[in-house]
Amino acid sequence: MDGTRAADDTHMQIKGFASTTSAIPGDSVNFHVTVADAEEFGIDIYRLGWYGHSGARHVTSSPKLSGVKQPDPDLDHETGMISCAWSPSWSLKVAPDWLPGVYLTVFTTESGWRSYAPFVVHDPDRNGGLCVILPFSTYQAYNQWPFDGHRGKSLYYGYTDEAEETFDQRSYQVSFDRPYYKDGNPKLFDGHDEYWSTTMRTWAESAVTGGTSLAYLGANNIYWKIRFAPSNDGRENRIVVCYKTGIDAVDKTDATMRWRDPSPGPADAEQKFLGVQYNGIVEGDAPLVVQGADHWFWRGCDVADGDEIPKLIGIEADGINHQYHVSTDGTPNLLSASKYMSSEGHELIQNTSLIEHDDGTIIFVAGTLHWTKGLATSGYKDARIMKASENLLNRMLQRAGARGRLSSRTRSAETATG
Repeated sequence: MDGTRAADDTHMQIKGFASTTSAIPGDSVNFHVTVADAEEFGIDIYRLGWYGHSGARHVTSSPKLSGVKQPDPDLDHETGMISCAWSPSWSLKVAPDWLPGVYLTVFTTESGWRSYAPFVVHDPDRNGGLCVILPFSTYQAYNQWPFDGHRGKSLYYGYTDEAEETFDQRSYQVSFDRPYYKDGNPKLFDGHDEYWSTTMRTWAESAVTGGTSLAYLGANNIYWKIRFAPSNDGRENRIVVCYKTGIDAVDKTDATMRWRDPSPGPADAEQKFLGVQYNGIVEGDAPLVVQGADHWFWRGCDVADGDEIPKLIGIEADGINHQYHVSTDGTPNLLSASKYMSSEGHELIQNTSLIEHDDGTIIFVAGTLHWTKGLATSGYKDARIMKASENLLNRMLQRAGARGRLSSRTRSAETATG
């Protein structure tokens, strides 16, 4: 990709989106692409991963494709939803040997402009020690394509006639049938799982009951309650619905407010499940202050209670809020207690949380959007955060391995007696 230029929403040389957020081997994924100057372009697919510092592995490429300028996006004046009725430019069949993971689509014009679109490949028959979930509903909530000072809308902002962003002009529904804004990489691509439907939460809670551990390496999870709706042509789950204010559903329990809101309900605070919940936007950054240093999570990190890990509290933070229900399942552990100043000028406390259930299942919440920076980003990377994360993942994998061995023994016993 050397010598290419990232297309943005001002130039709009090339933009595209995938027909699905998640596919399994054998599925076809359509890519819908618009090219401003109708020049030829190509599509490359990469699987993201370590790959010896490369960050990705090239998987396949399209043939040369004839670019066309697709129709302008449609605007639903009632909901503010923007969607694109674009013809497919190329169809890809996911091969049987494609590994589960995150795949990045790269659209590149002959003159060197490019943009991106992610999707996931998963295998429903594959059992692994870890399951990584990408928050596509949150990616779409923040997506303000086209980011042009005029048409773009997200669940946060739209534009005034003076090209100023305003909450009052936001959309109430957002469609997956449109590109992501700017270069096509979703905002906060490394995690921020904020928008959840009832089905999503039910599945997560059932997974924990069934012995699956969960790790949230960010903050502000399960904050807004959403519904999914079909596209205009009937494809399921292509629209995210979140009105945020007022009652937008006949059934009040399906209204799209915050999970914690008592009215219209159901007042099911996220910390009741996760152990902590979002409590503020961080002004600048602050050190993470260690608590519970004798817990196995901090083993080998050479820390004591009160030790500070610089700049680890940033962007958004979680903590305990005793005005709402807290988790009563398992043994709660608060592994940090970090003072920070919120953007509103209040001093608040951030908490990193770990709940341990009797069967060994774990729910971990980092409680800061800088946690992943502590793993890899220059100026933030810290050996203590790397070691603590290693301890967490090893404990989860050990638990998953024990469950796998138990399942194998149970199946053998069923075979012997069957």
